[in-house]
Amino acid sequence: MTRYAKPLVVFYSHSGHTRDVAERFVRLSGADRRQLSPARYDIPVLWTVQAMFDAVTGAEPPLPNLGLGLAGERRWVVVAGPVWAGRLAAPLRPVLRALRPVDVPVGLLLTCGSPKGAPGAIRSAERVLDRPFAATAFVANGEPASDDTDGLNGFLARLDEARSLVLL
Repeated sequence: MTRYAKPLVVFYSHSGHTRDVAERFVRLSGADRRQLSPARYDIPVLWTVQAMFDAVTGAEPPLPNLGLGLAGERRWVVVAGPVWAGRLAAPLRPVLRALRPVDVPVGLLLTCGSPKGAPGAIRSAERVLDRPFAATAFVANGEPASDDTDGLNGFLARLDEARSLVLL
């Protein structure tokens, strides 16, 4: 039997909702966690303008140390973050790009005000990753993190199933 390092959840959250959802998933799955904190979005009020500009233009904030070392030894990796202007939040793109060559199931956990933005964000994220996700999940912004247990359990089951298929 192959032994893997703990799974990993890498997330970006500015308002705190994605952090709450990601932390709940970390507790549920037993995964390690890594929070992205790009300085580019630390400017009060103006961060929104920068975030929307980056989302629309495809610009990526500098993330000097993603801390993804040995990601290929993980059971799976989940990238979690918000949808901005119907697009994947900019800080997640460099993470997905770094995971391209890594042979590990990758899941995408999105938060958004409306489910309408999720399909487009998933498609654009798959283009950055250059492959389909092993599992995807969406949690609405108005939904408390404590109310999403069934959805997160299903997401976790799909990730574990994807890892099992890789081993066959």
